[in-house]
Amino acid sequence: MRYIFLIILALALLGFQAGNVYYDDSVLTYSGNWTLLNNPNPYNGTIHYTSTVGDSATFQFTGTRFNFIYSGYSNRGSVALALDGSTVATIDEYTSSFAWQSAYMSVGFPYGSHTLTITFVGGGTYADIDALQIFDDTIPTATPTGTLTPVPTSTPTLPPFQDIPDQYQGTLHLIVLMGQSNMIGRDPPPANQPTSATVFNFGNDYRWHWGFEPIDSPAGQVDLVSGDMEPFNTLAGYGPAMSFALRLQDLRPGYLIGLIPCAKGSSSLYDWRRSLSENTLYGSCLKRIWAASTMGTLSGVLFYQGETDAQGEWTTPIYHDGWGMQFKELVNNLRGDTGKLPVVFVQIGNLPEDRFPYVSNVQQSQASVILPNVVMVSAAGLPTESDGVHLTVSSVQELGHMMADAMDGILP
Repeated sequence: MRYIFLIILALALLGFQAGNVYYDDSVLTYSGNWTLLNNPNPYNGTIHYTSTVGDSATFQFTGTRFNFIYSGYSNRGSVALALDGSTVATIDEYTSSFAWQSAYMSVGFPYGSHTLTITFVGGGTYADIDALQIFDDTIPTATPTGTLTPVPTSTPTLPPFQDIPDQYQGTLHLIVLMGQSNMIGRDPPPANQPTSATVFNFGNDYRWHWGFEPIDSPAGQVDLVSGDMEPFNTLAGYGPAMSFALRLQDLRPGYLIGLIPCAKGSSSLYDWRRSLSENTLYGSCLKRIWAASTMGTLSGVLFYQGETDAQGEWTTPIYHDGWGMQFKELVNNLRGDTGKLPVVFVQIGNLPEDRFPYVSNVQQSQASVILPNVVMVSAAGLPTESDGVHLTVSSVQELGHMMADAMDGILP
């Protein structure tokens, strides 16, 4: 059948102020002979399709751009996309085989209320609609105020897969995320989290996705060595990666970002020692970097680790006073394998000394690190959850901004 996808993901609120919002095909207003089809491949498992040229669907929204998601196939024709009555694009959806959730990203336009009309203009047998993604590029990325409502994360999920737009392919600045659970995040992501049309995430499934927390979701995990799955670890939550990326884009307008999550909860610094085996944290991280590098240039590393080494004992060697020396070796090895990358690392927070008796030792050792283009930011003093270890949502956001400010100072 001839399908056109219109993805629209998450909350169906017109004029909602967020970085992006998705809506499924049910919220459009259809004119003509559209048919609802249930299928597991589209977003939310449904699409609307038609074979009648001239049939249309409309959607009213508030924002600055949209992403039109559709499926390609050999019996597809073309659809015209009109914004406020003026055609902005004609999409030829023909492909030789099924291409579910293909995407067209619009150019930017002035913020305000708009009406998008999708019309089947022929050239093939069918057209269909799955979902739309609406962007508001005017949203500030400062730390939100007020009450943040968590959303459930008992089941790992990622935004629907989208191809990176052609004009961005090969131009991303790739940022590697290494460390342990505070890099991954443990709190559920807040509702209505801001995002960006130019931040992407190379997920644990080795697919590119929109940047959306949890960045380190174990959905479709390929490298089990770095998987954060129950019951040994809780699922990935709200980490500092997106706050970092959005803040860095504030500092560097037009800076395209690709995030590469590699962190592992409860990992020690010893676990990050150099090994080219894909069954090690270091080796699997290298493998991800090479896999993602077709979309851009490796540009920096964020590293947040040390809580495990502040404990009295562990299942692997841990470094109390020697953390700084071992970290220098890690940085030198990583640069030897990938190039002279800028690195921002986090000094661990003020952990409970009854469970982390060497917290001061690790903090002092971290503060002793002096390497070119390596900057430390400190989590000391940032509020934590009741466990005394994992950062609150507001702390995560503040830390992400601190990391971005530091990275901006050492990037070329």
